[in-house]
Amino acid sequence: MPDKIANKFIDQLDQLRATLSTIDHESGSSLTAGLENLEKIARQQTMLLDTLTAIYEDSRTVAEKDQLLENAAKLIRQNFEFETVSIYLLDESRLWLSLKASTASDEAPRLPVDNNQPARKIVHHRRAEVISNNETTEAFIPLLGGGRVIGMIRCDSKQAADFSATDVRLLQILANQLASAIENTILLHQADQQLEQLATLHGINLQIGGARSLEEITRQIAELSTRLVNANGSVVR
Repeated sequence: MPDKIANKFIDQLDQLRATLSTIDHESGSSLTAGLENLEKIARQQTMLLDTLTAIYEDSRTVAEKDQLLENAAKLIRQNFEFETVSIYLLDESRLWLSLKASTASDEAPRLPVDNNQPARKIVHHRRAEVISNNETTEAFIPLLGGGRVIGMIRCDSKQAADFSATDVRLLQILANQLASAIENTILLHQADQQLEQLATLHGINLQIGGARSLEEITRQIAELSTRLVNANGSVVR
């Protein structure tokens, strides 16, 4: 549906552009520039909706957080035609941003929050940062989940001054959706672990109830407990 609406809007812009050929040159140039800007906005919104939908669907079907982030990085790079896209998450100490997914092969594996200007602004001020030079532009977008920063998205473009205020707002909407998907995936993983532990405990109760000796009870508890603590050869003392 979003594609149909955007395509219909673009067709209408093409019709208006053709009409401009009957208008004087100065007025026509001004109107053409305005229509081109509207067309760009329509395409951006279509890309945003497509990417949001794909991330939402991924969050429902992909069980592993790392795979979700790998898919998201590739999708954002493809849909928005960036040079590279990297996704970092804050570690438990909240002192480092750790790389979790990237379309680049040489991205830094960790960034110190207090000694890196974009990272510091992202974590402490929860604001996006755009850094541009004569050749490239980088956008750093905070991942906001549950009212706090959980990481950031770094987008690199080969075009100087390639990120407008509108671009940053669109990327922030995208980052918020991704942060929500990350948190949902973590919660689902924790729920699966809890269910597995409960099932293991239930199995221990059933087997202990059917055991005939203390030695058999000890052996069964040791075997089943390894599934709870991920250890081999545990012994009940």
